[in-house]
Amino acid sequence: MNNRVVPTAHLVAVGVAIVAYAAINPLRLEHWAMLGALAGLTWWSRRTRQLALTLVPVVIFAWVYDLLRLFRPRSFKQVTVEWIYDAELALFGWMHPDGPVEAFRQTHWFAVDLVGGIWYSTHILTAIGFAVFLWWRIGRSSDPQDYRRWRNYIWGFLALNVAGFAIQAAWPVAPPWYVEVFGLQTPASCVIGDPAALARVDAWLGYPHFASIYQSSTYVFGAMPSLHVACPTWLALYQRGSTASWAAAIYAGLMAFFAVYLGHHYLIDVVAGIGFAYATYLAVESERGSEIVAWIHAQAARVLGADGKCGSA
Repeated sequence: MNNRVVPTAHLVAVGVAIVAYAAINPLRLEHWAMLGALAGLTWWSRRTRQLALTLVPVVIFAWVYDLLRLFRPRSFKQVTVEWIYDAELALFGWMHPDGPVEAFRQTHWFAVDLVGGIWYSTHILTAIGFAVFLWWRIGRSSDPQDYRRWRNYIWGFLALNVAGFAIQAAWPVAPPWYVEVFGLQTPASCVIGDPAALARVDAWLGYPHFASIYQSSTYVFGAMPSLHVACPTWLALYQRGSTASWAAAIYAGLMAFFAVYLGHHYLIDVVAGIGFAYATYLAVESERGSEIVAWIHAQAARVLGADGKCGSA
């Protein structure tokens, strides 16, 4: 093992942050499992410390997402329903009198449902997988641009999602399936998630797979902007110029299509998600943004005792 001395102040800061988090959102088994995984990777070797560093933003992302449960009661009272529906028709009513989502509700195909169910379930896994790929690549590269790309991708992914969660908490917006089930009225009581068109896949499976996932959702009214689309867009932006750029663009484009086809997002949510990802990309890749990311990255690396330089293996 290549043990390093971790600054006491950094460890204290992390400990205080975990205790503060637990005070407002008690830790459950999955929280401890994530901490245990990071600890194991940090302990194992110098190389796996960099993998742990790659996954730190993912763990923070998951923990922050879990905090949205604290905003659920407020979202039921403050949710925007009619305005977003009217905006969708004003902008995209030319596609169908009742909007694109309604067009697909009336005309759909089972093969597309099945592919969509699989595709739509991969947005976070592919984002994490690409982060791990970038970690693997920097271990075999001495190019500072590869290291910078890895660093900006992982911390930018966190920034993209945390900012998106903040918008969704401040401005809860109803997804299309809510209007289909409840109309344009604000909810009179607690509302649980709905699989929307994925219920057709559940019916074929003979098992409520997607229903069980969406009914246990942490936050129901997080439609705007669509982070389901923003995450694949983020991946595609960091594939620009590579041999896989077209594949990444097609992946993101199909995710946007399925978000509307399956009734989980209006087209306006999708456009907002794409624009939000691009705006975040410009901010992270700016000179000042990269400096901030580099500083955050260096502090996290010191906590883990990970290498903060290019090509360390």
